[in-house]
Amino acid sequence: MNLPVRQVVRRHPPLGSTTRSVPEKLTELLSRFYRLGEITAYQRVFRGQVNTGHIIETVLDQKRSKYFIRQYHPSRKITEIEFEHALINHLADRKFELAGRVILTTTGQTYVPLSVGKERTGRTEIFAVFEYLNGVVRYDWTPPLCNLRALENAATVLARYHQAVADWRPANGRTRPGIAEQLVQTQAKLKAWCGGAGDTCFDASLVNRLDLILRSNSRVLAVLRTPAYDRLPRLAIHGDFHPGNLTFEQDRVSGVFDFDWATIDVRCFDVALSIFYFCVLWQDDKDGHLDTDRTALFIHSYQNTFREKANIGRLNRTEQQLLPDMILAADIYVLGWVLSDFYTGPVDVDTYTGYLRHGLNYLRWAETNNSQRFWNDIIDNGDSA
Repeated sequence: MNLPVRQVVRRHPPLGSTTRSVPEKLTELLSRFYRLGEITAYQRVFRGQVNTGHIIETVLDQKRSKYFIRQYHPSRKITEIEFEHALINHLADRKFELAGRVILTTTGQTYVPLSVGKERTGRTEIFAVFEYLNGVVRYDWTPPLCNLRALENAATVLARYHQAVADWRPANGRTRPGIAEQLVQTQAKLKAWCGGAGDTCFDASLVNRLDLILRSNSRVLAVLRTPAYDRLPRLAIHGDFHPGNLTFEQDRVSGVFDFDWATIDVRCFDVALSIFYFCVLWQDDKDGHLDTDRTALFIHSYQNTFREKANIGRLNRTEQQLLPDMILAADIYVLGWVLSDFYTGPVDVDTYTGYLRHGLNYLRWAETNNSQRFWNDIIDNGDSA
């Protein structure tokens, strides 16, 4: 999950014509493990806070090609990387053309462990090469609200993604805890975080609203322990379907990336998290308020994609009824990430205070607007629009 600081419209500029800046480890990577040709241009991708990205252009047999190289953070587990790669290649097999396929090494592997560092004394990092996704990275974290045409298309793409993975059964199973387990972990950590709070505006906001977070989390956990929740459809969720993790050509999604948080979990949580990202406002006195019209449009676009269903249908009635609680779970999920990142730091205090207050504002809004009739109107409008 990435929490960039500002909104951008970024199309990667033409790559530099010189190869002097190509890191030695990338030259070694391509020459030893791939047959992609000679590197003719290179660009470092300064985006994201976990992994490192590189774009290269190569020439092989007089054909120019462009690739994305991901240098994984040392904290990433091999099982997580293998899950991600298997998922992406399954999508390619299912003709879901919006995720760049993982390029295999000359020995058929999807990644390469490579010794790095000046002395190369035992530190190993994982590298993988992907097809390059064209289009514009138009949105970062704040504010991520895209126009309505882009929102409609993104909801359709999420539905297509769910169709493509509905029958996928990964060999190594789930690699990350599901949302229910993560919220239990967040509940346990909250008081410890407060106990170690300092004197910043971030700390004050957390301490002042701790009861609100605990109350909201307890409400969600009660729902996640019901038989109705246990029966919800599960699949390989994207886990971070955010406008900033999509590339666009005009108002159409041209690429989906950042599958780092993918895992097997309930389908409606993936929809709920996307609604939180696409439909919760950031503006001044409306910060943290759910835009009900955008939400209805997102649900409508998602549901309508399943008119010609293959292996999974529209959100069923139980999923729809639990959607408000799942959006609340999505907010707490993001808050847990923000809190963990802040207290393991270092981060910019003012930036993260903005993220924290955004999440707290949604908790307050959700507590005020929690009638079943209110939510039924939103969901019914989306289901029948």
